[in-house]
Amino acid sequence: MDSGSNHAVENETLVRESKTLKLKLEEARKSKPCLIIYLGKPQGKRFILSPKGQSIGRGSECEIPILDDSLSRRHAQVFKNGAGQYCIKDLGSTNGTAVNGRKLSPHEPTEMQDGDFLKLGNVIFKFIAKGKIDNVFHKDIVTLATFDDLTGIPNRKSILATLQEESFRARRTNQPFSLIIFDLDNFKSVNDTFGHAAGDVVLRDAAKIIQGVIRDRDYIGRYGGDEFLVLLWNASRANACIIAERIRAEVEKHPFVYEGKKISVTLSLGLACLDDSMQSVEDLVKRADEAQYTAKRNGGNQVSAH
Repeated sequence: MDSGSNHAVENETLVRESKTLKLKLEEARKSKPCLIIYLGKPQGKRFILSPKGQSIGRGSECEIPILDDSLSRRHAQVFKNGAGQYCIKDLGSTNGTAVNGRKLSPHEPTEMQDGDFLKLGNVIFKFIAKGKIDNVFHKDIVTLATFDDLTGIPNRKSILATLQEESFRARRTNQPFSLIIFDLDNFKSVNDTFGHAAGDVVLRDAAKIIQGVIRDRDYIGRYGGDEFLVLLWNASRANACIIAERIRAEVEKHPFVYEGKKISVTLSLGLACLDDSMQSVEDLVKRADEAQYTAKRNGGNQVSAH
């Protein structure tokens, strides 16, 4: 490649990078204020702030629920004051609230500035003000860390963190909670027959189909390979079975096509419901996995409930 061609490539790269920066700056200008968990679980989670005010704590009634025993049920509140500034106040918590190391007196409103660190119990948040570029970059970093590149749904680490959080919340609120584990029947033969690019298309399409089947309050994540998890909040065993069967049926009837070739796809789904006999989320996963193995052993393309 001659020097003229090199310059042309460099100029094209600079133009593209300049356009990307402009888009990021425009996105930042429109971004809303948020709190980010800097230290604690789930680390990196972002909460967009509302002018109406939000309470933070372990209680299920809190708009920002944090499942950490060092927080009180209603620990603190963030809100917008009459001057248009976002503030935080401690609600008489057991372990207190601090801003940049300064402990707040109970019910003492304190204005937050961009970049402030808030310590609630053992959990540390960072406040990012409206219109700041950090908001956009943080969102991009979190997306890379928590979402699967191929399917665009939460990755293994992210869906397991959500499973831990949601099962904990279900126990505290005494609400039913169900887990579905499924994989694609004979997925290896899809890769062997049509190629790995075709397998990727099937995984992407399957994830999209299931996102359209589950409810807004449910979660789907890629557990690994061709295996997925679906978390069903406030779903009894009977309701979970209905959703699982709907997932199975929708995938079976979908016309998967790659380069003009039709690919038949079916699922084996295992389902388990959280109960008092389970000591951990690992127990719940194990039950669902056992049920899925039963579905697979019985020929696949079916739902098995533990």
